[in-house]
Amino acid sequence: MKYLLSAVLFSLPLLAAAQGLSDDAVLASVGNEKITVGEFRARFALGIFPYKDQERLTPVVKIQFLYSLIAERLLMAEAERQGFDAEDRFRRNRKMAEEMFMRDRLYRDSVRAHVRVTDEEIHARFVEEQQRIQFEFLFNTSESEIQNLHRLLQSGIPFDTLLAEQQRMTSEEEQSDLHESELDAAFRSRIDAMTPGTVSAPIRGGDGWYIVRKMDYGNPFRSEFELQKRSKRIESQLRMEKEADETKAFVRRLWQGREAHFEDEPYRALGQALLVNCRAQERADTSDMLLPQHHVFDSLRSIWAMRLEQPFLRIGEWTLGIGDALDRFEASDLRLPASELSTFPRLYLTRMHEMADRFLVTMEATRLGLEQHPDVRRDMAMWTANGLAQMIPELLWEQFIASDDSIWNYYVSHPAIFGPPVEVKIVEILMRDEAALSDIIARFRNGEDLHDLAEQYSERPGAADRKGEFGYFPVSENGLIGRTAFGLRIADAAGPVSTPDGFSFFQLVDKRYPGSAISGWDALRDSVTAAARPGLMQRKTDDLLKRLAARGGISVDMKMLEEIPVATMQMFTIRALGFGGRIPAVPGVMPLYEAVMEGMGEGTAVAP
Repeated sequence: MKYLLSAVLFSLPLLAAAQGLSDDAVLASVGNEKITVGEFRARFALGIFPYKDQERLTPVVKIQFLYSLIAERLLMAEAERQGFDAEDRFRRNRKMAEEMFMRDRLYRDSVRAHVRVTDEEIHARFVEEQQRIQFEFLFNTSESEIQNLHRLLQSGIPFDTLLAEQQRMTSEEEQSDLHESELDAAFRSRIDAMTPGTVSAPIRGGDGWYIVRKMDYGNPFRSEFELQKRSKRIESQLRMEKEADETKAFVRRLWQGREAHFEDEPYRALGQALLVNCRAQERADTSDMLLPQHHVFDSLRSIWAMRLEQPFLRIGEWTLGIGDALDRFEASDLRLPASELSTFPRLYLTRMHEMADRFLVTMEATRLGLEQHPDVRRDMAMWTANGLAQMIPELLWEQFIASDDSIWNYYVSHPAIFGPPVEVKIVEILMRDEAALSDIIARFRNGEDLHDLAEQYSERPGAADRKGEFGYFPVSENGLIGRTAFGLRIADAAGPVSTPDGFSFFQLVDKRYPGSAISGWDALRDSVTAAARPGLMQRKTDDLLKRLAARGGISVDMKMLEEIPVATMQMFTIRALGFGGRIPAVPGVMPLYEAVMEGMGEGTAVAP
């Protein structure tokens, strides 16, 4: 038989242990930041972490997890010190997260707290479900196999045992129940005569062979057993249905006496831009599912840069600005099958209505001051710390990749990754007097041949004989000359370049690639990114953490840590939020414990 499964939702306040340490007890301090027992429990229970599911390693993993939380706080403080918490994208995302948590708190107080499911309602739903299911059956396409099942039943093996095995061996899509509407007349006539609670001999059906048990809901013992087995699922299902109805009623009450007004010009421009982008995707025929791309929103932000604070939506005295509307709409579900592109206007209208509903609910939560609710503040502190910490490795990488010096040094010191360096051939003039060289360069710019000029004026030994030409040499040689030549196109010239021998001016004659396809700086950046990004980000983050941890201001209560019981199961849990929205139950934790412990001089707790 097939049953609906209800989702199990976790809420952080419910994770407090029934005994032992208080959730408010301070487990570790990082400057003014505190890591409490409650946060440690919640994040350890509902997150993924290396070796967490290895019970024998639990004492070590607990230490690693705590020091990784300390790393998060150190990176957060560094991000704040550098002012990254004022970065526009982070600030906008933080605002949307706060509104989401405020709405969830309002939902808990104004919807969930008022929903009750009684035993009578559970029993009534159970009876309703049972009346829809008249028969259970064993099925096989082979007559010999169905006869074998029948012999097993006759030998005393319970029907439920064989039914459970059949369900285990088949996918959920293949499982079904026999309903009256599914039975042809001949089949129905044979099982109608069965007594409730009895099991048939094998019966030939249109698609195979059946052994049918006619349900007997008049049996009080069986009914009570089935009710107990299904009551939790039924209760959860009824609760979700009631909460959905109460949510709609709550939003309707908020709208009483109010109406939404969208500013016509940005409303139409946004819809048109998204539709044009979806049409372009449809023409490209690269996917069956269309989704407006982020660059559309970025482009509109640029176009409306001076208008982002102007109204997009008005509800009474409350106003949602154009910039805020773009942020919220970009986060909404705008997926659309390519075959249904003609329905985009309806999807757009639906999402606009949803945005208006959520904005109204957010304003009600703001009116009630829910941004100050302890649960909201706790969630925001946790997600803010994690968000800022996550920025640092990315920013360290961006700083590295933005520096030509860093990229060049990595390239020339890792030939095993990139292959033999690019080789170049140049014609050069070398002079000790930079002013004199500048006059020669001017003559070259006016059309004189660089070979002739090099033959007459270059002070490089042997240059006159070679007319200034260098044979092919790897760009990793000749210092700044090789590095500069690497970035040139054939026939490009560069200089004066200061060298130990004087000032060099040269023109690129040719390039060749002995085992490497890297043709210039753009290709090199791409190659370094592909080959080195994870390792370099890790190393630079570790180096930073060692320095930060060495400054002090960190305290850890190891005895308290030992006393905290934890579950060893790896778990990634989604938290469904009231009035819409889904997020991971807790932020992920980066395993950065080694650098922190090394910086603190405490060694490392390494799982074998």
